[in-house]
Formats: sequence, structure tokens, C-alpha cells
Amino acid sequence: MEKLIADDGNIRFVLKELPVLGDNSLYAAKAALAAQKQGKYNQFHAQMMGKNSRLSPEGVLAAAKKVGIDLQQLKKDMASNDIQQELERASVWAERLGITGTPAFVIGEKMIPGAIDGNAMKRYVDLARKNKAAQ
Repeated sequence: MEKLIADDGNIRFVLKELPVLGDNSLYAAKAALAAQKQGKYNQFHAQMMGKNSRLSPEGVLAAAKKVGIDLQQLKKDMASNDIQQELERASVWAERLGITGTPAFVIGEKMIPGAIDGNAMKRYVDLARKNKAAQ
């Protein structure tokens, strides 16, 4: 996906936090959104997606610390109303699109549930562009 985005140069990529795996998933999603407030979302996300990350409060905080996030501020931000509202907006967005799990992709007018490889993603992007041009 990252390669396709970099190679193409004309793809808008929006990542939404959608905690679907229970309390630990919710904790991690709140931490990711709070990391964004410190300008460390991408680094935190990459760290959490690493092979050695654990989706537990301890694992989340260890990942945050590893990328230089102020943990006291992170915890404060995680408890804020705007983080909760962002998660609620993402949940409504997912429900309207019929997304029930992650990952899921919306490319053009099409929702694709589950993981797909870069070649499949490129085909969906090409199809979306073709459909848009035909309108």
C-alpha cells in the first residue's frame, strides 16, 4: 500500500481508527489519536504495527515511549472528549459503509473488506479512476 501511494503520487489516503477487538483495541485507538496531538501519529502507528508490539495498555505505552511521546500528556489526551468524539464519528462512518472489521478500504465508490495486496489495490484504484472518468 505504501509503495502504491508513493509510486502513484495522486492517491489520497485517510486512515481511521476503528477499534473492533475489545478494550485493548479501544485503548490503542485512543493512544493513536492522542499521539497525533503530539505530531507522532505515523511513528506510533508504525511502531504498533511492528512485529513485537502487544495490543495491551503496557504494550501501547511501551510503543509510545519508544517513539518519544510524552506519556503523561498522552494519557491526558486519551481521556479527552475530542478523542471519544473522533472514535464515535469513525464508528458511524464505518456503520454507514458497512464496515464491520479491519482492515477495510474504500477506493472510489467501492468498499473492500479485509487485507488486499498492492496489486489488487492498484487494480481498484485504476477501476475507480476509469469509473470517475466515465461519469
